[in-house]
Amino acid sequence: MSSLRPLSPEPVSGDEIPIGIPATPSSNRLSLKVVRTLALLQKYSTIPMGFFTVVHLSGVMIAPPIAGIDVAEQVISMGRELYQTGSSETVLFASACVHVLSGIALQFAKKWDNYVKYGRSRRNTSPAISSAKETEIDKSSGLGGITYLLGLGPRPSLSFKMLGLTPLRFSGYFLLPLLILHVLHQRIAPLAVDADSSMVDLSYIAWAVAQSPFMRATGLITLVGVTSYHILAGALQYLRWYSRRARKNAYRIIFFNTTLAALSVFSISRIDPPSGSTARKFAAYMSHFGI
Repeated sequence: MSSLRPLSPEPVSGDEIPIGIPATPSSNRLSLKVVRTLALLQKYSTIPMGFFTVVHLSGVMIAPPIAGIDVAEQVISMGRELYQTGSSETVLFASACVHVLSGIALQFAKKWDNYVKYGRSRRNTSPAISSAKETEIDKSSGLGGITYLLGLGPRPSLSFKMLGLTPLRFSGYFLLPLLILHVLHQRIAPLAVDADSSMVDLSYIAWAVAQSPFMRATGLITLVGVTSYHILAGALQYLRWYSRRARKNAYRIIFFNTTLAALSVFSISRIDPPSGSTARKFAAYMSHFGI
């Protein structure tokens, strides 16, 4: 008893207090299984979309400024034989839906797992890149941005600071309405009006650009740029290529694709816009959904 002495009470840091009830082993295994399944669905659903992207962009982005409009139209026609016949379009549409829905469900599954473990939802942060080996990626910085390319290290992007979204996820959400609008104008509206979209060719794009040069041209170029970023950033993450060289090459490809898209839009805009019944048909396509 003589060794005992009174102590003044001191507050305990909140970080030292366990929050919530830890997940049981069974619930943890189930949550991990769900996350892995959703991640696999999101990953492998990109295969049909990747094939379509290569074929489609060959006709509308690569061929016009390099090989000319006539060759581009031939490439587009051959591409349609691949992805607009039989069950190809159904597979493509299904893979796009699976990719988007599995990605959204994956984020909810991670947040729910975090809630079960800690009793509240916390922002998911990733480890920073190791300056020595660069074997880990700071997902909050995406491809790293200009600061990373200049050797100043990756920093959290504005999308992560303001919205809690990594650049990869933000580019996906940003890309979604652009793609929906593009598909509505290029595929769904012609089917709704004529039950066929065979009239949709580069002259249709030329007509649309002529109606609103700045908006249409900017939209098409932005669509290519964001698509390039999302695909390349996702590919680097899947392949775990986190080196500065890999990221610089990704930025080079994004810049090249965006420049090529601008040249393609310029080449297509030089086509004489159709008139008469064809122009009226194109106007019906473009205004069918009122957007």
